[in-house]
Amino acid sequence: KFSGMVNITNIVWGRDNTGDPDAGSTDRAVGTYTLQVTTAADPATTMAETSDPATGWVTIGTLSYQPGPLFIPHLRHRYDISANGAPIQATGLRIKVSSAQMAIDELEINVSPLTELQYSVMRIQPQPGYLITWDGNDGQFSGTNAPDNAALSSKGSVAIGSSQLDLGVHFIKNVNDGLYGNSQSWISGVDDPDPFIGVAFGKSLSITNLAWSRDNTTAPPYLDRWLGSYIVQVTTVTSPAADTPETEDPGTGWATVGTVQYINSIAGFFTGYNRHRFDVSKNGAPITATGLRIKVPNGSGYGGTDLDELEVNTPVPAPSVVLSIQLNGANATLSWTASGTLQSADDLSGPWTDVTNATNPMSVPIGATGQKFYRVRQ
Repeated sequence: KFSGMVNITNIVWGRDNTGDPDAGSTDRAVGTYTLQVTTAADPATTMAETSDPATGWVTIGTLSYQPGPLFIPHLRHRYDISANGAPIQATGLRIKVSSAQMAIDELEINVSPLTELQYSVMRIQPQPGYLITWDGNDGQFSGTNAPDNAALSSKGSVAIGSSQLDLGVHFIKNVNDGLYGNSQSWISGVDDPDPFIGVAFGKSLSITNLAWSRDNTTAPPYLDRWLGSYIVQVTTVTSPAADTPETEDPGTGWATVGTVQYINSIAGFFTGYNRHRFDVSKNGAPITATGLRIKVPNGSGYGGTDLDELEVNTPVPAPSVVLSIQLNGANATLSWTASGTLQSADDLSGPWTDVTNATNPMSVPIGATGQKFYRVRQ
């Protein structure tokens, strides 16, 4: 039941989505799923099935799940839906299942393409009241130097950790030295039972984002020791240290903001060992903290999780321009995000010239002057 009328473009559900056959959640997914919608003002469980969505539930389609090598029934699957080529308007949506034993984990509506891809590589589970959102960039600011941020030792922050690997490298202090690279990274000591790395700010900060990585240099890449769950925690105690207890009350110790699980890599979208940045908040506001730490998934020393740099409140870069083209009869409508100058060319190799008197959006006739290419220059 939605809060009002919704234009539905896609629907997602699953029995389970861990992908772990040993998790015990691979059963009770095979069968028939009947999708129904309504446009009634106040959808209710007792509302009847009718042929009119304004008065009851109307079936839009049926899916039959059967096991097979190319389809795993218990996993999460996404479907685009429409009516006569347009989104389906509804105040409510429901799924009728063919057996009382069938299980559905989560029902999602209008999942963005970024979120859909992200679900294949990353799982974010914030604690109640908190929000953690990946910014979608893969390896931004790659190089040997970390961007300016509040966690740097040069800003007065002090690195804290559970242990460190004694190999002449991989020290705790490396996590906020401002330098990326394998030799400037941190790995916990051998067989650390509860490995973590973090920073004490020496003051109270309002945290809006954080970033970390296994490595973020361009060459050579270090591809290992990044897979698993990262537990983000904060505290507001006066002088947080390695021995500050985990109490789930930020006023007395470490409290969990949420967990970010790295599952897989997809070429061109998400590279697990690279630097990734996350926006964070609590009840819609920045998170107040005197310290931040990350509990890492593996503390087995020489094969343990490697974390290169931990950043807090990195300045957000200027938004990149996205140029969109939409057909509108005999014309094409050009529109673009952010600021910039529209340019055109007869060939991709140029030369490119500014379009005089360009407006955003701008309509141009199709085929009137032959082939044209467009771009936006910042």
